[in-house]
Formats: sequence, C-alpha cells, structure tokens
Amino acid sequence: MAVSWVKELNRLDWDEGPDGEETAVIEYEIFLDSYNTSISTILAHASVPGRRSAHPENANALCVERSLKRVQDFDDLLILTAKFSTRPEFGQDNDDPLNMLVKGGMSSAFREVPAYYDAFGQPLVNSAFDLYEGFSKKQRIRQINVTANYATIPNYLFDLAETLNTSAVTIHGKTYPAGTCYLSNVKMPDEPTRSKDGISYWPITFDVEVNPSGYHIILPDKGLHELVYQTRTSTTAPWVDKTKAQYDAVGTANLKQIIKRRIQTTEQQDAAEPMWLDFNGQATRVLSLSSTAFTDGAMTANSNTLTVSGGLDEATHKGCLVIIPGAGPFGKKLEATIKEVASGTSCTLSVKASTAVTGKSVYIPGARFKTFLLEDLADWSGVPLPNNEP
Repeated sequence: MAVSWVKELNRLDWDEGPDGEETAVIEYEIFLDSYNTSISTILAHASVPGRRSAHPENANALCVERSLKRVQDFDDLLILTAKFSTRPEFGQDNDDPLNMLVKGGMSSAFREVPAYYDAFGQPLVNSAFDLYEGFSKKQRIRQINVTANYATIPNYLFDLAETLNTSAVTIHGKTYPAGTCYLSNVKMPDEPTRSKDGISYWPITFDVEVNPSGYHIILPDKGLHELVYQTRTSTTAPWVDKTKAQYDAVGTANLKQIIKRRIQTTEQQDAAEPMWLDFNGQATRVLSLSSTAFTDGAMTANSNTLTVSGGLDEATHKGCLVIIPGAGPFGKKLEATIKEVASGTSCTLSVKASTAVTGKSVYIPGARFKTFLLEDLADWSGVPLPNNEP
C-alpha cells in the first residue's frame, strides 16, 4: 500500500489581498497502488506539499491548507488541493499546537510588605528607639500569565511550582536576575486537547511573578531574650556573667558557656517589649543610630562585597542594615545586611549586587536586621517562558 505517483494538475485561484498578501491554489493528482492506502502514507510522499512548505514559484508563500478528495468512480485516484499564502505567520496562526510560541500576558501590580525603615534606610523608630509597628510599603511587581503546549504531561513543571529562579531568566526580551521570579499556580486540564489536524496536546498554564527587589525578607533583630556569656575559674566554681571579650579569652571549653536569658530592665524586671540586639545577641538598651553616610561606596555586579572610604567597625556595624543606591536590579537601591566586616573599608553583605556602582553615598543606620529567604531556589532551564516580542 503506497503512492504510485503524484502529478501537478494545475495552478489556479491566485488572489492578492488588501495588504498585499498573495494566495494561490495548486491541485495535484495522486494515484495509489491500493484503495486502502492510509492518509498518513499519502501525505508523507515526497511530491506532496507539506504543511508550511513553500510554493514552487514563491518561497514566501507557504502551504496553509490542504484537502484530499477521491475522484468519483475511481478507488485509487485522488485530488489534493493545496492553498499557499504569503500572509506572515504569527504564533496563533500555527496549526501545530506543539510548535506554537509560548504566550504570556503581563500586567503590573504590587505587594504589601512590612516596613521597618524608610527609603534612606533609617529605621522607623521614635526618639526612644521603639519601632513603629504596623506600617507597610508597596513593592512593585510584574505578573505574567504563561501558556505552553506539551505532547505529554510536564510533571517536572509541577515540581517547580512555588520556587524561585536559581539563575537569570529572560521574559519578553528582559533579563531578570536570580531569585527575582516566582513560579506558581500550574494548571492542566482534565484531558488533552486535539487540534483540527488531529494533534493531541496538553495546554498548560502557570503564573510567574517578578519582583526586581528579590524575595528575601528583612526583619528587625529584636527579642525578649538575649545571650549571656559566662565563665568559671574551675569545674566546681559557680558561673559568672562576663563580657563577650572575656568569654573569648577563656580557652578551656568546660570553663565557659553561653545561655539564653530573658532580658531584664535596670530594675531587674523582665522586659515587657522586645529590645534591639547587638551582633553578639545581647540587648542594646539604648540604640545609637549613625546619621552620617559613608562615602565612595562601590560594588561589583554579582558580588556581595561593599567597599567604602573608611569608618567600618565590626562592633558597630555587623548585622546592620545597609542601603546602596543603584546597586539593586535595574539600578534600584540594594537593601541588605552586613554579614562580616573585613576592615574599615570593606564588608560582606547578605545580598549580591545586581548592578555595578562606584562613588555612592552609603547609609548604615545603627539598628540591626536579619535577612532571610523563605522560598526554594530551583533550576528553571527547562521552563518555557514567553519571548515572542511583538
């Protein structure tokens, strides 16, 4: 059961549309060696024009429609009609759903996040350094609704739901740094869809939320308990509270310990409200805020090292919030905390810079904050993302 021969009968029905697009029709005579030759065998023959194949006279005209009819009174003779068009192909015009462009509508939005400091990094505290509670700020985000077709169920995509991108991704021609895109709400219909050409596919939809500031959260380093550093002169002697420096000076492990104790006021009463902690986990009863910006702040893209002209001190600045203008995604400010102070001019931050900056004024208030990332990072290299620019 095969095709014996294919012969072009005529070229007719040429037409030019109002926008200059051309349409032409060619008819082919097909002779079979058996009346029960399958349609797939017929369409696979080398002389039969394929879907999206070019017109013999105009390479810009592609085959957009085909029809196959049997000649009356002949079981082994068929007529194939092929329609060609120069109309530009768009994603929605492609009748093969598995070759369609990934689609993604986009809208702007915002999310409310707790506010602990203003735009300059100054903590929202009163004159006694009590934190103003209940304030929030808006973070600008983008919401992208993605649609992609699959030949089989993409179980891996469901495994990636509720994750962040571990490396940079590009959506609609714009590249977003690692940790700024959140995949969620993956949906699949009850059964596959079938195209008019009989192609079975699964239309999958999911959402991508883009937050250029990242998804890490910053919380004030406050609490009702503090760490207490103790030493003793012998294994039978009582424990005595000491400073962190005195604790570090003791080399024998069983002669020093760290305990956690409820913070007490100067009247030896339990503190009623959480208090700011220093980087040793001890209560800071009177918080001192720096009002002077550090000068010549510089960072390299994808690095978490900040350099300034001088003045950094571990006891004062470790754990503090720092704001670096222009070092965040797309030139926005970078918000981070100081993890380590290497010298008076260099420190390590909790977040890497997205943009290289030099000569910036860097403000480091005295209050300490903690940086956390609650969402999982994952490899998005197999995630279909819309890049069909108009």
